[in-house]
Amino acid sequence: MDIYSLGIIFFEMCHAPLGTTMERVKVLVALRQQDIVIPPDFAGEEYEQQVYLLKWLLNHDPTKRPSALELLKDERLLPMQQEDMILQEVLNNAFENTQSKVYKHLVSSFIDQVLAILVSNYLF
Repeated sequence: MDIYSLGIIFFEMCHAPLGTTMERVKVLVALRQQDIVIPPDFAGEEYEQQVYLLKWLLNHDPTKRPSALELLKDERLLPMQQEDMILQEVLNNAFENTQSKVYKHLVSSFIDQVLAILVSNYLF
């Protein structure tokens, strides 16, 4: 999965459900503009971290997008507890080798969960 796609999925997970398909299309097209246009209802101070992450993930220059490992190490994201630090170490090791079975399993599991969430949001 591409980091850019993760940005779109992250946006859809954080933003309130959009009323119509046309509204969804307009918002997603705006996110894809050269100057990423964040919806006004998502641009408040309470969304500061999400907007920062979205703009990083959706950067139009692929070389400026973070890797999965960079995301895990970014200090601007929520600080971790001891248990989270152990999990981060395991994930760091898994993400260092993108050809490993562990990496492929993690990515596949994540995609399956995201798809299940998206499908359930649109069916109900």
